[in-house]
Amino acid sequence: IRNSDFNPLYFDPTKTYLPWEGVNSSGVPFGNIDITNAPDNPYNPQETIDLTRHNSNWAGGTTRVIGDRDNDGIADGFRYYTWTDNDSDGLFDDGEETEFMIKDQDAATQQNFANWFSYHRSREFVAKYALSKAIADITAARVGYGTINNNNNARIPVASMNLDPDVGNKKALFDELYSTHSSSGTPLRRSLRGVGRYFDYTNGSIFGDTWSYTNPILSAADYGMCQKNVTILMTDGFYNGWSPGLGNADANTSNIFDGGDYADSFSNTLADVAMYYYKRDLASSLVDEVPTTSTDSATHQHMNTFTVAFGVTGTLDPDGTKTPGDDSDTDPSNASFSWPDPDDGNDEKIDDLWHTAYNGRGDFFSAQDPSSLISALQAAINTASKGTSSAAAVAFNTTALDTGSVIYQAKFNPSENWKGDLTSTALNADGTIAASPTWNAGDELTASDEASRVVWTYRKDTATGVAFKTLSDLSTAQQNDLNMGPSSTDGEGQARIDYLRGDISNESTGLNFRDRTNILGDIVHSNPVYVGKPQSNHPNGAPFGPGTSGQLYSDFVSAYEDRDGIIYVGANDGMLHGFSESTGEEVIAYIPNSVFDSSTGKGLHYLTDPDYSHSYYVDLSPTVADVYLNSSAWKTVLVGGLRAGGRGIFALDVTYRTNSAASNPFTDANAANKVLWEFDSSDNSNLGYTFAKPTIALM
Repeated sequence: IRNSDFNPLYFDPTKTYLPWEGVNSSGVPFGNIDITNAPDNPYNPQETIDLTRHNSNWAGGTTRVIGDRDNDGIADGFRYYTWTDNDSDGLFDDGEETEFMIKDQDAATQQNFANWFSYHRSREFVAKYALSKAIADITAARVGYGTINNNNNARIPVASMNLDPDVGNKKALFDELYSTHSSSGTPLRRSLRGVGRYFDYTNGSIFGDTWSYTNPILSAADYGMCQKNVTILMTDGFYNGWSPGLGNADANTSNIFDGGDYADSFSNTLADVAMYYYKRDLASSLVDEVPTTSTDSATHQHMNTFTVAFGVTGTLDPDGTKTPGDDSDTDPSNASFSWPDPDDGNDEKIDDLWHTAYNGRGDFFSAQDPSSLISALQAAINTASKGTSSAAAVAFNTTALDTGSVIYQAKFNPSENWKGDLTSTALNADGTIAASPTWNAGDELTASDEASRVVWTYRKDTATGVAFKTLSDLSTAQQNDLNMGPSSTDGEGQARIDYLRGDISNESTGLNFRDRTNILGDIVHSNPVYVGKPQSNHPNGAPFGPGTSGQLYSDFVSAYEDRDGIIYVGANDGMLHGFSESTGEEVIAYIPNSVFDSSTGKGLHYLTDPDYSHSYYVDLSPTVADVYLNSSAWKTVLVGGLRAGGRGIFALDVTYRTNSAASNPFTDANAANKVLWEFDSSDNSNLGYTFAKPTIALM
């Protein structure tokens, strides 16, 4: 058991063991441990041990010294073993294990062992370390904490997180975490129901049977209608305890969110609890504006559930078993199994833990060793906390996530005039996310010169792309929209164009246009799309090559393999934006003709209204693909839409080599060549609001 090859919790000399975040019960920051004075509990360091000498036990009324090989009457101290599989048979054989006495190791190894002993030697300690690391950097979410057992003594209702873990709400949460001692059974169903009742603000929550806590869902004045409510349920055992009394919530088909692949034939499972509080409107007094994702289409106030299993496995393989990718997936081949009965055995209860995350539109993480637990908890908390400020998915600059990979994350902030942002953050060599982004597109756009921006739009009357810069270049219908004031025509169309391009001179002064925190509008449902080197697997044969006069796809790839990356994303400032991967500066923007509307409370003019109430504009995720056009050449084409922002679809030619001035296709003069077409409800009244991501296919 003192060999990490056989006991993953034991000291592994190849790993580095770090202290917990925050401070101990006396307010002293956690730090490296003294090998001769290692505390048994680092939060309450009252009892310590000399790890280089102490190794005795009590038996028969006397203390027995064990491991005293030099016969000095003092134990030789702690040790660890390593295994070398000399014959590569995967089996332990005599002579393949090497012993290392801690007292004989160098200072660095002794330090590492001391940190392991005080901070990482048990599952409870590993969980505390992992949670502290995952929570330490959170500031953009409110976080609470509760235990499965002893709930009346270990509980912290959700509260805003300050950055410093040594003070404020974060210290209070850490104090509660470090004071927790694991014991008793594993009544997961009761506890998850308690968390659901907490969000539901009904009597009998995980925080007790009294109304002594504040409603965790914010009021409408604080934008509670957009609030994500997330539970991360972690366990290292199979659940037990009494029934939650919620029936077969995932199979009663009471609404569009259950049934189908979410359903099973069993009642009062852990998955039923997750489904019940996912379907239930937890704040019926609020309007339904919770941001959706590809896997979570609910806009009412609901609870998402993430689960983490430590050291336990089920009968199903979450990485290999097919399940639907999102709520709209009706492909029967993606549902190739039935959820097992949790009452059949303990392994099936872990399957139910995965089913729980699936019903709750969260993620399931399985960790079999301390390192993977830390990664799983960090991933769960990072994913869940980012959901509070972004409904969009992330984009990567590569399909293989390794050193040099970058994550692009779209965000929005309702409390700051619905400002939006797109951040670029590097992945470290160890797979963790860098502490701060490389750039923020919101800051870059706000700091840019609005006169130099390249913004295109589409004139429906001439079927031509034009620069969005001068009022007289636009169609009559577009001018009518821009010349409209809050209640009547005011003729300030050119000033509104300047405002939308970034001019702030009339914000809350002059023409009294709406005040903005930054120029980039909120990015809610539009997922960023990275476009760099062509990476499709198109053939060089017919209909794309030999036998025709057209360009081979391989030639197209060679010609554009070094082009600069651009990240495209739609925003509710009326534009699709393209940002440079290297600097975050805007390369191009496009305003669909479909968002122009001179009606009161609609169109581009409404974005300048000081009484503006949030509306959707270019809210759909774009699709980008390399396509073979009638010109007998390959092009990179973007197709976008508006989601709830309007009834239209547009296409742009975004083919480019680099962003250098000599070959930059994104210019005002090139609008007519690069804006391909736009199709809206005036072309066909059957075209409704397009919520599905566009698909580009060969015709």
